[in-house]
Amino acid sequence: MGEGIFIGTITQGGARSWLALGYYLSPLRGFLLVPRKRAIPVALFARPHFAFSARATGQFVVPSVDYWLDWAWLSLRIKICGITDASDARAAVDAGADALGFIFYSPSPRAISLAAAAEIIRSLPPLLAKVGVFVDASEDFVRQAIEECGLDTLQFHGNESPEFCRQFALKSIKAFRVRGPESLRDLPKHADSAWLLDSFVPDKFGGTGAGFDWALAREAKTLGGHIILAGGLSPENVAEAVGKVRPFAVDVSSGVEDAPGKKNHGKVRSFVLAARRAAESKR
Repeated sequence: MGEGIFIGTITQGGARSWLALGYYLSPLRGFLLVPRKRAIPVALFARPHFAFSARATGQFVVPSVDYWLDWAWLSLRIKICGITDASDARAAVDAGADALGFIFYSPSPRAISLAAAAEIIRSLPPLLAKVGVFVDASEDFVRQAIEECGLDTLQFHGNESPEFCRQFALKSIKAFRVRGPESLRDLPKHADSAWLLDSFVPDKFGGTGAGFDWALAREAKTLGGHIILAGGLSPENVAEAVGKVRPFAVDVSSGVEDAPGKKNHGKVRSFVLAARRAAESKR
């Protein structure tokens, strides 16, 4: 095989085969295939999308080891969860959030009705993820929320099975309440979902402000899924969290609030800026 050959989509098993043959693969809407001996420092190119234009012009970018291993790191996603009104949604969008979370779980102090969420979501710009958060909801209710609100991502925070999560044919996130290594055992069962790691607080399903040992998040990364780090994050500690864990995404709710469901717009901006700066500093 020559260097810089674009080979389209590839399975996980196929990726292992190419790596065994001495190639790096860069996950850019398919895979850019290059020999290891041609690897160059990641600092020689700025952003992942450069490889798209390089492919289009026939000039291939050669990723380094760090670029392959830290793909998620270079494109950190930021989710602001527990949105309850339009002004908070606009503030999160203006701050640069990639996703907004709407909680459809009535015991939560951040719960929102389908009608209110739908009104907010209609006002959002394109290319922003609209995440519905559910806790052991019925299939009918999830489908109703998808239809009425225009959700494009589903987050399941209860005891939902992998089969339940995948049946809706949308991107999904499965949340896990982490209290020790044993909490990670079920992650691989949800291979079709991203894995949101939150703190364990009895009878609480997120939004507690409590943290957990980030070493467990690093351990979870070795299992191969996309890690969304949550639990006790704030503008003051998100840079440290990003630096230590290198997650696919970070998720915050109470850490940017004045009261449950009421976002502090200044804290939202500070959180997004701190997270972005931490990700940029490791490129």
